[in-house]
Amino acid sequence: MNHFRIILILLGVFIFNTSNTQAFAQVYILNGKIKGISEGWAFLLHRQTGVVDSGRIENGVFTIRGKASVPEFCNFGLSANGVKDYYFGFFLEKGRLTLRASKDSLTDADVLFTGSRVAVEFQQFQKLTRQIYSAHDTEDATNAKLGELASAYTLRHPRSYISAFALASFGGNLSQLPNLYNSLSPEIQASYFGKQVYNKLKHR
Repeated sequence: MNHFRIILILLGVFIFNTSNTQAFAQVYILNGKIKGISEGWAFLLHRQTGVVDSGRIENGVFTIRGKASVPEFCNFGLSANGVKDYYFGFFLEKGRLTLRASKDSLTDADVLFTGSRVAVEFQQFQKLTRQIYSAHDTEDATNAKLGELASAYTLRHPRSYISAFALASFGGNLSQLPNLYNSLSPEIQASYFGKQVYNKLKHR
């Protein structure tokens, strides 16, 4: 009987540790520093679910914890001096990440991310879109260039969450959208923006 009890205890410990490990594998910890803001709150709005995570800013630094089983698009917001607003979007993923920004330049171009490959990749993609917008072409010409960018990016990066974002945002009118969607990896097709692309194809 004693041996049987020991086995049951060890099995329970194994199951507990396994479930804790799986839960932690979906957790993100975002450590941030905002120059020019000493007190307040920082927020992350998960666009896919509407969930909002938050962390108190003290002496200009904050920590936000939450779940992110897969990379997902979020909006970053601040509440300081009684004013709350969201300033930029980025891709969040599980693990430990850092964010460095200044109160006077809260844009996706000026924020420094470390620890998140997909967040940095998204910033690089946004830089390409800004180059197109800065040309000040007609709306039709701008949309055409953005579509070309989304197409080329997807063909180069079929396993990227940014490719699904690009197609969902700028690829709706592309004649080759079905082929581009099919070129995405199954993981990306099943992502939030991958499903948006699929829905666009269904309603054509």
